[in-house]
Amino acid sequence: MRFFIIGFLFFSFGLKAQTGGCKSGHFHKTSRANSAALDPRSDTIDIRHFTINLDMSNFPLQVIYGVCEVDFAALMNDVSTITLDLKALTVDSVTIDGNLANYSHVEEKINIQLPATLQAGDEESLIVHYHGTPVEDVSGFGGFTYSGNYAFNIGVAFQDDPHNYGRVWFPCFDNFVERSTYTVIVKTPSNVKGYCGGLLMNEEVVDNFRTCTWQLNQEIPSYLASVAVSNYREVNYTFESILNPALNVKLVAAAGDTTPMKSAFVSLEPIFHRFESNWGPYRWDRIGYVSIPFNAGAMEHATNIGYPRALLSSGAAGNQHVMAHELSHHWFGDLATCRTASEMWLNEGFATYNEYLFDEWLISRAEYDKNIRSNHRAQLQLAHVVDNGYWPLSNVPHEFTYSNHTYPVPADKIHTLRSYMGDSAFFHGIKHYLDIHTFDDVTSSDLRDALEESSGLDLHDFFIDWVDTPGWPQFSVDSVQLMPSGNIIVKVYFRQKSRGNEHTFHNVPFEVSFRGSDFQLETRQIVLNGPIDSAFFTLPFEPVVTYINRNEKISHAVTAEERFIKSTGNVSWANALIEINTASVSDSVFLRVEHNWVNADSIKQPFSLYRISPERYWKVDGILKPGFKASGRFVFNGKTNSTSGGWLDNQLVTDESNVYLLFRTNTGSDWQVVNATKNAVGSPTDKYGNFLVDSLMLGEYAFGSLDSSLSIKDIAGPKALMKVYPNPAQDFVTIEWNLETAVATVELTDLNGKLLGLIPVTGKTDCKVPVSHLPAGQYFLTTTDKRGKKSSIPFVHD
Repeated sequence: MRFFIIGFLFFSFGLKAQTGGCKSGHFHKTSRANSAALDPRSDTIDIRHFTINLDMSNFPLQVIYGVCEVDFAALMNDVSTITLDLKALTVDSVTIDGNLANYSHVEEKINIQLPATLQAGDEESLIVHYHGTPVEDVSGFGGFTYSGNYAFNIGVAFQDDPHNYGRVWFPCFDNFVERSTYTVIVKTPSNVKGYCGGLLMNEEVVDNFRTCTWQLNQEIPSYLASVAVSNYREVNYTFESILNPALNVKLVAAAGDTTPMKSAFVSLEPIFHRFESNWGPYRWDRIGYVSIPFNAGAMEHATNIGYPRALLSSGAAGNQHVMAHELSHHWFGDLATCRTASEMWLNEGFATYNEYLFDEWLISRAEYDKNIRSNHRAQLQLAHVVDNGYWPLSNVPHEFTYSNHTYPVPADKIHTLRSYMGDSAFFHGIKHYLDIHTFDDVTSSDLRDALEESSGLDLHDFFIDWVDTPGWPQFSVDSVQLMPSGNIIVKVYFRQKSRGNEHTFHNVPFEVSFRGSDFQLETRQIVLNGPIDSAFFTLPFEPVVTYINRNEKISHAVTAEERFIKSTGNVSWANALIEINTASVSDSVFLRVEHNWVNADSIKQPFSLYRISPERYWKVDGILKPGFKASGRFVFNGKTNSTSGGWLDNQLVTDESNVYLLFRTNTGSDWQVVNATKNAVGSPTDKYGNFLVDSLMLGEYAFGSLDSSLSIKDIAGPKALMKVYPNPAQDFVTIEWNLETAVATVELTDLNGKLLGLIPVTGKTDCKVPVSHLPAGQYFLTTTDKRGKKSSIPFVHD
């Protein structure tokens, strides 16, 4: 699935009840480890096949009539009931072996009494007759909709719990672990046609009504089943795939849209072959995209992808990422499916990363690097704003299932995983993961174990640090010491900080770069650990500049740019968040600017009148030559009125008139106010402006705020007053405080101190924290004020 705006819509529609249809062979995994904690029904009963008859012959009424035959088998002894999910539709009857069965339909659950108790291995089938007007999710994304002469479903809901949305159009086990094959029979007026997943087995027109029978032979969870109806036309051609010399490709669109659809999908075949080459065989009976009037996103329904019609007019360039994203789901999500919604990153994160691989494989590595860097900067700045906190990939709360922390943030971290492993081990390992988890439900641990098994690498630290921990680390070169020796040996000291966590990352592989006075470059590999680390390097020249992550293979909390400057002019260094205007240059110079998305070091002077930025600082380094002069413009932005910009200095800037630019030459010196021209931009109270430094110097820059209270008040302050409620909590817990110093963050931790979430709360006196995704037990909420003081309070989650 790929969405374009918050609140995108996904829909589903109905078909009229007819019994019949063929049944396919059963491929269900025999092991369902850990599913009991998710939906115990799937440890008790295996639903093997659905035959869904949908009557949509009276299309304008927007009512569906359904007959759903459910074939299932007992996985345990003494099974006497089965409970199916069905939302907002009316059950007319349930029959088993031709006899009416006893049932109750309460809210979304159909509880059915079986006529005889089943033992493990026993098979049974039942038929549910139902009708009604299907619904959409209240968020506007997900469900079943009629729009003009279209009707279609979107298989997930943004807000409803669970997110799976098969239950809005047929009775099922609506979870991620229950996989079944499908026969869907759709009856419509003859001027329209229903398209579903799988192969078209039969089509007939009788008395001005069209009936199409579709057979999906591969097992899928309920949310991937689909139907779309309109006055469709189709474009058919074939690809040669690993398993099929003539794999059918079906592009379906309204009359008049087929030519734009063909034009938009010109890159479908080359990206398909790259996916097969890197991820393994395409294991489905066809490739299918069906156009729908849905402008907020696309949906990866198996072999029948719901694709937004509005995109078609933008041609190939405007469609290639969405097209690739949805196709890649037939490996990531449809083939290997996240076991729970809280690990949606396994579906959406990899599909998003495949968009960047499209850039690399079909355009250039430079295009991949550019877009990876742009995404990395955006997530460092705004992911926690959009998602109301920093969350680990492996345990995202329900309300943020479809969020930055399941799409672009994991894509950013998958880029880092690739760098940890190296290309050969990474691509081979992912292929192995998909191969051993074909048509299976998976967890982050399954991915880790498969990668380790394939590569022989120990990836536990990576998954603990980057998957189970929110936020990012930040590494920097603290200082370089030339050792007394006959050779050129330097000792480099490194430091680690964090953004969005208080966790120490371990065994992080970096490339260290050394440049000499003549710009010569040497690189070395190193693995960094702990808050402070160091290493010795033997070099062929004495380094003038030493830095890490030149090629940005590791997505830590730094965005940087480096350039050789040979001419005058003003240039915006977007990733480094600085504007540099070169006034004069007589010889080439090398300049590197790092924007560090973490707190600047504290001011060493006791009782300073300035509070330094807790959010970011710059490091300007380089190899300068006589005659070079440049100015630098540093923008401060404390705005918080948008989720698409700002949020850079909101913890520091409360009064724009009190903001200053500070400078120090290196980590051994102290911060001082730099001579710079301060420029208000817009209103003098909008917390937005800039400082222009006429003569840019090598060293570190940070914003500071004048705060005379720091010199006269007791830093510790009085004991904080805190309360938490409800306690015990179920879905949410609220923490309130009354602190002398404003709180900057609230952390959620378990009894062992593991960080489970971090929420910025600047300017607030309370915070509502989602906890429904957590196991029952005791937890802590910890406030950290702007001076670093912490206060904790426990609560219990039922």
